[in-house]
Amino acid sequence: MIDIIYNGRVPACGVFCGGCPNYTRIKKPCKGAEYSDKCERCKTFHLCCKEKGITHCFQCRIFPCSKFKSFTKRWLKYGQNFIENQRLLALGTDVFLDNYNRMIHFETERLVIKEITIEEELKALLAIYTQEENMKYIQSGRYDWTLQELKARYKATNETGYPEGYGVFVVKMRGENNIIGEAGLFNSFSDLGKMEVGYIIDQAYWNKGYGTEVCQGLIDYAFSRLGCTELIARMYDQNMASVRVCEKLGFEYLLTGEAANKKVFREYRKTFIK
Repeated sequence: MIDIIYNGRVPACGVFCGGCPNYTRIKKPCKGAEYSDKCERCKTFHLCCKEKGITHCFQCRIFPCSKFKSFTKRWLKYGQNFIENQRLLALGTDVFLDNYNRMIHFETERLVIKEITIEEELKALLAIYTQEENMKYIQSGRYDWTLQELKARYKATNETGYPEGYGVFVVKMRGENNIIGEAGLFNSFSDLGKMEVGYIIDQAYWNKGYGTEVCQGLIDYAFSRLGCTELIARMYDQNMASVRVCEKLGFEYLLTGEAANKKVFREYRKTFIK
């Protein structure tokens, strides 16, 4: 797990650099707005604000202007709504940075695991949920989800989970816009010291080690950040890819049982070792 906190300068446009694909990319990443000549030369926002004697666009009397609205629309796919960013900046830079740093829970070598915050992320996850192959090893096996149903599913878990640091997160490629799945920590046992771990990876990214990478990140995050002492993983007996991930990451086999739908499942446990 890579634990990255960004507390640098927030440019006039209101981008959170810690979530910008140029900042999170693996090769030659941007160092942030305070080190970027590109931000200083930005005529559309930085120089425009400087000319008006202000620091951020929300301070402008015509905010949001047509250019800002167009810019916001283009950036929604990267997980940031710049109009909302500016409103948050109006509460103070510290509030803005704290809010965004909490949204990005952790990074791995190739992935960013963050809270689901905008409609575009939900739509990308819906595209994963509506593929039969992706859902064949998930408990219900459903692949006819609607956007409203998926939104309600996430809300039921995340409304109470996000403030405590757990819930269902979106999994994105570092430095890219590609959403490849979800990863979750679930309070299945009404005990924040004992959580259930799970993930869904889009079939286009199978057999590339992403399941192992995201699961190891969840383990590190749960033990080091949330203070969990025990993690449980359950999967259908036929889901050999997830079985191999558990065994590779040192989970202990506990039992084999039968689910309500009569399918056989395995249960594994990993405990925190001081």
